Amino acid sequence: MRSLFIIPLVLMSLVSFPSWGLTMGDLVEREGVYYKKFTDVPFTGEVVGKEQGQFKDGKKHGKWMKYYDSGQLWKKSFHIDGKLNGVRLIYCENGSLSNRGAFNNGKGIGLIEMWDCEGNLKQTYLHQDGKETIMTWYNEKGEIDQQMTSEEYFNRLNNLGKD
Repeated sequence: MRSLFIIPLVLMSLVSFPSWGLTMGDLVEREGVYYKKFTDVPFTGEVVGKEQGQFKDGKKHGKWMKYYDSGQLWKKSFHIDGKLNGVRLIYCENGSLSNRGAFNNGKGIGLIEMWDCEGNLKQTYLHQDGKETIMTWYNEKGEIDQQMTSEEYFNRLNNLGKD
């Protein structure tokens, strides 16, 4: 009679136990390829937890979701053979969209937009042929504050402090 009571309890605990899968903490990365700890075989399978998605031959593959400690969605992306493909969305912890951009084979395509956590547009990057071409910054009123090519921007960075 006692075993009739214990068996359902054990079965219920197995079904309701939420962490049966591997997490990113169970994997290690070597030269861009993920492995289950203590193995030398590229990992294929699913991870759960704060970062969720599939691996194929050690590389991210398919839809990926990443969460803040609070449980709020942080990032949603799609990968093929370890490279970003499709739309990537990044959110502030308050749930507002902070970054939206499209990627093909790991390179940005078209317009990438960035907002602050209050929803104000702050920056845009226009990509052409996989490279940033025009970078734009916006003021508090949403008006263009500054605009330059990525080449101009990086030249300015390289010349900082050379005066």
